[in-house]
Amino acid sequence: MNSADPVTDPWAGYRVEDAWRRALVYLLVCMGLGLLSGALGSALDHPLGDDPSTGFWLWTAACAAVIVLGYWVIWPMGTLTHGRALVPSATVFGILWGIAEGTAFAAAWYAADRGLERWFSSPWPAIGVTFLLLSAYLGLWHQFYWDLKVSPEHNIEAWNMRKVVLVHVPNLVITLPFLAFTDAVAVFIALQTLGLVGAARAMAFPGFPGMAPVMGSLRGARK
Repeated sequence: MNSADPVTDPWAGYRVEDAWRRALVYLLVCMGLGLLSGALGSALDHPLGDDPSTGFWLWTAACAAVIVLGYWVIWPMGTLTHGRALVPSATVFGILWGIAEGTAFAAAWYAADRGLERWFSSPWPAIGVTFLLLSAYLGLWHQFYWDLKVSPEHNIEAWNMRKVVLVHVPNLVITLPFLAFTDAVAVFIALQTLGLVGAARAMAFPGFPGMAPVMGSLRGARK
């Protein structure tokens, strides 16, 4: 039980049970957006997109390399565990988180593409709009909700902008055009999942209640 003052410490009231419930609700909402936008239908109908040629696989590999470098190498450098033990369900959480956000991102692309296709024959304007929308969404969503109500304390403040510039931006810069030109929604979601599994493991996302310790005795120590 954390006895810190919730007025001065926003993490005093953090509860693992609530975090998992909120994450599952988020997953359901994102899946709903995927269904409404048609993104999930495309993922099921042609998971490898329109033409899985050699170039497609090279592009997929490039996307995976950028994501692994960002979320498995750079992102952990600016992340604290605060003594939390790494448990197998952190990977489960990362998979659910990745499916949710990957589906939401794909839904945003589908909405932007359909909204702009009457004015532009090229997908680049829709890619740009989607990039701006997702950048704003991620910044606000994580600052005011996700990183307070779902993710446990993990950020190093000095690294926040570095994570944006070195991890999140490169991810969107390479994967959004990949999605736009291949329509490989399932692969796109898998790529986002690959990244967020790395993030969930780096922060040692707490396990299901009762499975493992949630917080260690060292709130400020990196482990």
